Amino acid sequence: MQAGAKIRGRFHKPMRKGLALAALALAAAWLAGCADRALGPEYIEISEQDSGLQFYAPGLKDGFRRIIAGQDEHHVTRMVATFGPREGDYPHGLLMYMEMPPGRHFTRIDPPQKSIGSWGLFKDREIVNGPAGSARNRIGRIDYAAFTADGLSCLVVKQPFGTIHDLGRGTMLISGYYCKGVAPMMDAAEAEAIASLVGHREHGPVTPPAGWN
Repeated sequence: MQAGAKIRGRFHKPMRKGLALAALALAAAWLAGCADRALGPEYIEISEQDSGLQFYAPGLKDGFRRIIAGQDEHHVTRMVATFGPREGDYPHGLLMYMEMPPGRHFTRIDPPQKSIGSWGLFKDREIVNGPAGSARNRIGRIDYAAFTADGLSCLVVKQPFGTIHDLGRGTMLISGYYCKGVAPMMDAAEAEAIASLVGHREHGPVTPPAGWN
């Protein structure tokens, strides 16, 4: 694995045919602890600073970080970033960033609550849906949905942005989730506050809370 590679625009190596994965499949592979092996050498580990992704939710200060990045054979840039105090512990956050190549854009983006079952962490867990709505961060509108998964108190987020085309939903997408651990369901105010802490240094930088390293 290479470390510290700069993420700016395009990756030049196409992904080997047969290794191309959909965004949520990539996340599921990472959650299984094998994304770097499953995705091949074109997906590399980079630093949090180089990824540009920011997530200042409660409990994610310092601790564990891992960001896998690369580009598939369709030249779609993908990054998966995980945050937490220790690997496998709570609270735990994950953000995925996707950027379309020139001339392409997202045509359909489902509400975040429809993606809960696609994230590997929540597979085969009992899901109870809670408040859903939208918040504002430095990029713009970000949609969220709170839920519990076998007692874990979590929320999912989804934010398309970038150039908006006719009938399109933008050229970039941030999606992901945050789990506090075993706790009561988040109310709308808490979920909205956490969703607003998602950002990207190049597209809508978030100021870290006081004392954040």
